[in-house]
Amino acid sequence: MAFDWKEYIKFSEELYNSKTDEASLRSAISRAYYGAFGTIRPYCISRFNISSKSNPEIHRTIIEKLKTSGNKLEYSTGNILSSLRDDRNNADYSSQFNITKSYVNKAISNSRSVISNFETLKKEDV
Repeated sequence: MAFDWKEYIKFSEELYNSKTDEASLRSAISRAYYGAFGTIRPYCISRFNISSKSNPEIHRTIIEKLKTSGNKLEYSTGNILSSLRDDRNNADYSSQFNITKSYVNKAISNSRSVISNFETLKKEDV
């Protein structure tokens, strides 16, 4: 059975609701991003005919395709996903970045927005 990427978002929420240490908060942001990205990735690969074989730029490619789409919802989703990726990069790579609960809450909210937009896009695509 295929992995449900939205489980990462649920895990992110669990971390947010039960932990206050910095490592958990950073992990929550990272999982929120990967939950959103993993969920929308197959849609984008199909919609924009992106090669998924050994593509080290897949994250940037998907975000750019969404952000340059003529579809307003795809465009909005690309901007949200881009912001979420920036959050994830700060959480994963910037030891000086101050991670707060509100910052984590924003990341989780953004991941939920990507999922909501994805569900709408899937319905429109049919």
